[in-house]
Amino acid sequence: MAEAPSWLDNAAPAAPTPAAADAPSMGSLNIESSTGANNTAATAAAAAEADKDLPSIILFMRLVNMGAAGALIAISVSLFIICKYFLQFLKNLCIKNKTKNQ
Repeated sequence: MAEAPSWLDNAAPAAPTPAAADAPSMGSLNIESSTGANNTAATAAAAAEADKDLPSIILFMRLVNMGAAGALIAISVSLFIICKYFLQFLKNLCIKNKTKNQ
């Protein structure tokens, strides 16, 4: 069998190079996060409370979306049926008028 690749070794990684150590660190990309004194326990508690409500909000939005889709389908079908009968009525009306004029 072939030997395992070198990146699979469990050996300790080599020490970082000085150029990598001097690189500036990236901050958090979260636009809602704040640094300094504004980041308090109350802010963390409010975020946890908002996260707790998230599944019920998602479920509510899904149900509203399904209801809107069902209403759109029902209205479309009813308009199709109404339009079908209305066009049939107009067609019969034109036929009756043609026979009266002859």
